[in-house]
Amino acid sequence: MILEGLNPPQREAVEHEGGPLLVLAGAGSGKTRVLTRRVAWLIGVRGVHPGSILAVTFTNKAAGEMKERISSLVGGTGLNVWIGTFHAIGARILRREADRIGIARDFSIFDRADSISALKRVLADLRVSPKEHPPERFLSVITRAKNDLETPDDLEREAEGPWDRLVVRVFRAYDESLRAQGALDFDDLLVLPVQLLRDEDTRLRYGSLFAHVLVDEYQDTNRCQYEFLHAVARDHRRLFVVGDDDQSIYRWRGADLSNILDFESDFPDASTIRLEQNYRSTKTILLAANSVIRHNEGRKGKELWTENDTGEPVLVLEVPDEQAEAMAVLKIITAAVEEEDRSPDEFVVLYRTNAQSRVLENTFQLGGLAYQVVGGQRFYERREIKDVIAYLRLLANPNDDVAVRRVINVPPRGLGRKTLEDLEADRAGGGGSLLGAMRRAAVGEGAPLRPTARAKVRDFLEVVDRAASRMEGDSVAEVTERILTDVEYAVYLERESEREASTRWENVLELLAAMQEFADSPDREDTGVVAFLEEVSLLTDLDEYEEEAPKVTLMTLHNAKGLEFPWVIITGIEEGLFPHANSAYEPEGLEEERRLFYVGLTRAHLRVVLLHAGRRRRFGGYGDCMPSRFLEEIDPDHVECRTLGFPARRRSEGGEAASGVPWRRSACPSGAASGGGVRRVAVEDAPDYLPSYEEENQDGDVVRPGVRVRHPSWGEGVVETVEGSGERLKLTIRFRGGVRKKILARYVKLERLP
Repeated sequence: MILEGLNPPQREAVEHEGGPLLVLAGAGSGKTRVLTRRVAWLIGVRGVHPGSILAVTFTNKAAGEMKERISSLVGGTGLNVWIGTFHAIGARILRREADRIGIARDFSIFDRADSISALKRVLADLRVSPKEHPPERFLSVITRAKNDLETPDDLEREAEGPWDRLVVRVFRAYDESLRAQGALDFDDLLVLPVQLLRDEDTRLRYGSLFAHVLVDEYQDTNRCQYEFLHAVARDHRRLFVVGDDDQSIYRWRGADLSNILDFESDFPDASTIRLEQNYRSTKTILLAANSVIRHNEGRKGKELWTENDTGEPVLVLEVPDEQAEAMAVLKIITAAVEEEDRSPDEFVVLYRTNAQSRVLENTFQLGGLAYQVVGGQRFYERREIKDVIAYLRLLANPNDDVAVRRVINVPPRGLGRKTLEDLEADRAGGGGSLLGAMRRAAVGEGAPLRPTARAKVRDFLEVVDRAASRMEGDSVAEVTERILTDVEYAVYLERESEREASTRWENVLELLAAMQEFADSPDREDTGVVAFLEEVSLLTDLDEYEEEAPKVTLMTLHNAKGLEFPWVIITGIEEGLFPHANSAYEPEGLEEERRLFYVGLTRAHLRVVLLHAGRRRRFGGYGDCMPSRFLEEIDPDHVECRTLGFPARRRSEGGEAASGVPWRRSACPSGAASGGGVRRVAVEDAPDYLPSYEEENQDGDVVRPGVRVRHPSWGEGVVETVEGSGERLKLTIRFRGGVRKKILARYVKLERLP
């Protein structure tokens, strides 16, 4: 059963006898299947104890899927495997070893926002102006140093000027602040385990514990992760890594491509297996992707192939501007949904930068097309969610001053600036926590507070203590409900903003639902506050991706890695945007941009549409755009080019079109001028999935102000205003309850009412 359905290279990897193994797994080649079957093979056939297997992934979602698949193959024993992200594994090790390195076992985990908040306090204590030296700048330097395994002492030895010396001071004070609060940041979860493993006895102990080490996405590992893996596998050398050098796109996060390129150098006795059969995409998509990635020099080399159908050519669309680009995307998706019975969740729209989503979102809203943005404001970064989480954090760790500062006046308790300054002064002078300073003030000691302020501090402490008293026996959901009731959080949201209160309270209810789901998990022993906090603190953007949501997905190309969709639409494929101007003139950066393009292409099952605009708004004005060099690198035999929204007749190279848009070099790959298998047509020859819609339900009788209509989702309403004409005809409709919606008439089926 474990080997069932595996192709020969996959089977060879699963049955590998021992020693270092590099599995070069191309996009869509079944790498997750190989990893999970390998773990199942070790347990079910080789008789390896599950607790001696370490399997590391890069998202909690992937870890959960691996655990489920392994359990389905070998039963409940598979749950004993150490499976998780590097950060989750690091946190688990640090909980076990906390006493040895002088940290609290119940340490908090600070996210980026918490780290920024802690740095602001550090800068205030050091009398450093946050305007002159923003905390984000310090955090960037500290993160880079930690991931390079550099300490403040290391930076001090290398310091050459005032800025370097200031960084050292802030770095030291920041780390001291974290330790005083019983907290670690995300980087500490990687750095501290590596430091632990530098002790030979500790390294031997964990090397013995982790008798088999398996790693997913090895090409994305940084120096810390590399050092950790090599430390635990140094003696037994049973290191099984899966990765794809052609999908290494996180250099800006510290990922080191040389880790996978130099694997055979690091382990001269290593074996390499290539997984090149793709089960996802059509032949045409793979041939197009292969033709692009071949232009990179820093790669080990492989050629993806498939037994799938040939499929349609990659469609390259040239449009006048970003507005026309968004309209073209809307047309493609709407037509495919209505005419080909596609579901909206079969489509993903990818872009190089988050800022590109704005026009797409506006157009989709007007067109009534449901969508979700992945990688925008994450659920756990919303203000109301962070408020609730902060209450839980201070229950789990009373020394967490960042959490206390966040909720001390949420809801407002009338604790003024002077009171807070007095409490902070007592905290700093006494060397304890802010919550400790509040407890001293509540009994008339410490900060000299007025009676009214002291009473308000006591009220806050009563809320905390009542919730803390329930932590022992209650689930995290029950503890949270107690807090929300005590502080009347729903009333607070209503008072703060009637317009947003409903949505924000729905988010809180969604958080409670997530807590209940956490508590109901059958394989989870601990359903308390600390366990839940650790789970949510390790979430990533991809963990929040709702795979089954019936909506079009919008995301950056970086966030798309590891996902797949029937239709992939990539926008903004222009020089300076993709490849991005920050990387286009540096060889390593350009190659990473090309890998990013390759990742985008290989997300698709059936269709790929690539769009580029003739001009794009920048800094309040428009600038002309040149098609990306990546478009010219695609083999012309696998591409079809179309020009939308430009006049059919244009002058020769360098001339002016009738619309005033300059004629640019061809958007098509090389060979377009002589045919080369590429067709270049004008907008009047648009294909079926770019139709020129008939004016259904859009005659003058329907769109006149005052006409009553019925919308399929929003019900009955009255047309208030009419703007524009043709494709850009916009209607403002007032629906029941006073709700007003502005829509693009062409994309919404409106029924006229008598």
